[in-house]
Amino acid sequence: MLESLTHKAAVADPVEFWIAICVAAGIAAFALYRALRAFSGLRLIADTPTARIRSAPQGHVELQGLAQPRGEPLPAPLSTRPCVWYRYRIAERRSSGRNESWVTVEQGEAEGPFLLDDGTGHCLVEPKGARLHCAHRETWYSGRRGGRPNESGDGWSGLLLGGRKRWRMSEERIQAGDFLYVLGHLETPRRDSRERE
Repeated sequence: MLESLTHKAAVADPVEFWIAICVAAGIAAFALYRALRAFSGLRLIADTPTARIRSAPQGHVELQGLAQPRGEPLPAPLSTRPCVWYRYRIAERRSSGRNESWVTVEQGEAEGPFLLDDGTGHCLVEPKGARLHCAHRETWYSGRRGGRPNESGDGWSGLLLGGRKRWRMSEERIQAGDFLYVLGHLETPRRDSRERE
């Protein structure tokens, strides 16, 4: 194989050869960048010890515990299941000539914080701007926008028997009692002198 590559390089047009070298170098540089970034994230997780909320230091911490609502649980917008945080997406199947594709027409996520309880105390988790991976994920198809999961006529049997599923709903949820792993910045708000007395 090495001889074959050597022969191809020797008889190749110089412009094509250097274009191929530049493309290969670009791909290698991008792969190296991604690998170093992933390794850096892994080292950050491995080098941060898990703290307990009661004795956690201020600043960068790793916490583990159970998700709890900050009041009443939220109803997820599509399935209406109770949760502490959600993310959803509604996509419509659209045709353009012979091609069909799913186009997102609506999406959103819960904005408010929720609680993390590790048995020694609790803290607020602010999900805005965070990377969240949810254990509860559902995707279902419907003939109407916003159809609920497992509604009559919305199952796979309807699709196989000729039903038209024009809408795809996706929902991710963090529910009360789910195990959470949190890596981020912890800050205890300052109390004024009246609250300390």
